[in-house]
Amino acid sequence: MSTRLDRLIERATGDDLFSGRDWDALTDLLSRGLVVVSPRSTWARLAERLLAEMAIADGAHWLWRAEALHRLLAHPVGGEIAVATAAAAAADRATQSLIGTISVLDATSSGPAASVVMRQLTNPTSHRSFSGALLSCHRKVRLGHFTRGQLVHIGGVLADLRDQPLAAAIAACLPAQLRKRFGLITKTDRDGARDHRTLIETVTASVGGTVHPADQDVLNDLLAEALGADVFDERMHALFLLHAGPYRLPIARELGRVMAGRHREPESAIVAEALRKLGGRRERALVEQLVLAAGTRADVREAAAFALGHIGGESDENFWRAALAITRRWRPGSTTTSTIDRLVYAAGRTEKSNFLHRVLATADLPRVARVSARWWLEIPSHIRLSVTV
Repeated sequence: MSTRLDRLIERATGDDLFSGRDWDALTDLLSRGLVVVSPRSTWARLAERLLAEMAIADGAHWLWRAEALHRLLAHPVGGEIAVATAAAAAADRATQSLIGTISVLDATSSGPAASVVMRQLTNPTSHRSFSGALLSCHRKVRLGHFTRGQLVHIGGVLADLRDQPLAAAIAACLPAQLRKRFGLITKTDRDGARDHRTLIETVTASVGGTVHPADQDVLNDLLAEALGADVFDERMHALFLLHAGPYRLPIARELGRVMAGRHREPESAIVAEALRKLGGRRERALVEQLVLAAGTRADVREAAAFALGHIGGESDENFWRAALAITRRWRPGSTTTSTIDRLVYAAGRTEKSNFLHRVLATADLPRVARVSARWWLEIPSHIRLSVTV
């Protein structure tokens, strides 16, 4: 085992390509009892590379790495260093996928991990790191990862977010006396499904003719979670399962039909999020229209921009030029800045270097977008290639 482990560590901490299966093999060996890894800085180098690859990976390539990080977080030595590495990444505004960097800490019950989450709730690096901390709280509160004092602080944070479904879902996990103290209203995922009942019923009815009777109940439940769950992770897990199943194409077609021309409807944001995982080339064209249309709601435009980093197909140069040009017409504000940054994320994930270079050279764009563009352009080639094998 030692020879194989040494070889894997040498590759992971160097400039070699390192696949998802390599990460699986490495972290499997590391998790078998107490393994001595020297020098200690090796743990940090492993965690840094793993987090960097997770930030740009997609689909199964991301799943391999997410599981590897969970194993690393569970290690008695490596876990402590992985938490510190995630904390350092979360404190850096240039870091991409800040939500994922923080929310993954729900996989460990360690005190330092809870402290990192609390720090991002109290003094967040950005609105995305705050969102990651809030998302992490849903599982960490339920599993008892926080102290009583930390739970009281979380209750105070939730009191200021009463209109957010995720906040209500977290509140449901808090002790009853804290819910009463802060006047928190709880909301179950079933309530969330009722918010989108018409959409869910429309999609379910449309694909019903192609569904095997034995699959119908499971499909209905997955669609309800994918479109109606209050917690982002639960929606994504359901979408992963739908993507892997036999009904992805008819579901995507119906979602695209529902969304077409409805850029002012708030429900289009949740549809765009679903198409991020389920859509193909045809649906990409519809999502592009949401980004470019003058009357698109701000939250729908942001969801559409984010979806372009993962949905099937490819956006051509004309789209990216148009997308950059219309940013001048958007009303300044936090949502606009976030949407521009989402476009940079999508261009980075799909390797649209011309767009990234133009963003970097446009001085009047938000600084966060230019910093993000530079981050994507400076990704080492071995990291970029590793997440494709």
